[in-house]
This record gives sequence, structure tokens and C-alpha cells, in this order.
Amino acid sequence: MVSSLLKGIYREVVEPERLVCTQFWDEYPDQEMLNTDTFAEHDGKTMLATRARFASVADRDSALKMGFAQGWAESLERLEELVAKSLVRAGKAKNFSRDDGDRG
Repeated sequence: MVSSLLKGIYREVVEPERLVCTQFWDEYPDQEMLNTDTFAEHDGKTMLATRARFASVADRDSALKMGFAQGWAESLERLEELVAKSLVRAGKAKNFSRDDGDRG
């Protein structure tokens, strides 16, 4: 696992629906992206949709070459583990399941 420090500024927080923030890597401060996370209830579960907008196609391609997609996948897997542990502690683990559907 590769570690890289992300920094940014929250631009919008709408509880419990949406987080919007800028993000950039320490090593590439001029390649800022706008990240939008939307949370929605679906069949008693919380669905997370994430959208990353880059300033240019070149910035996006650079991020992909640096492992952006793999890094996000690893981060979401860690989040899944934390949520599962939290639900087990709260006695609600039976309501937790992962949807691996392709969101394209």
C-alpha cells in the first residue's frame, strides 16, 4: 500500500446528504480536484456515490497513473471494515452488506 498525503478544503457540508471538498496531493499541489460525496438511503442502507472532478484531462490522467483509482478502492475497503466493526459493537451487524455493483 502506497501512502500519500491529501489536503483540501470543505466547501459544502449538508448533513447527512453530501460533502463537497477540494483535494490535492502534497506532491502535486497544482493538481486540485473537486470531490463530491453523496449519501442516500436505499432499502435501509446508506449508499455512497463519489465523484471526482479534475481541472483537466491531463490532471485526471496523471492521477490515474499515480494509482488514484487503486488508492480510492483501498480507502473504501478500510472504511467498510471500520463501519462493519462499528456495527458489530453496536449490535447491528446484520444490517451491513457490501454492494459491489459497477457504478461506471
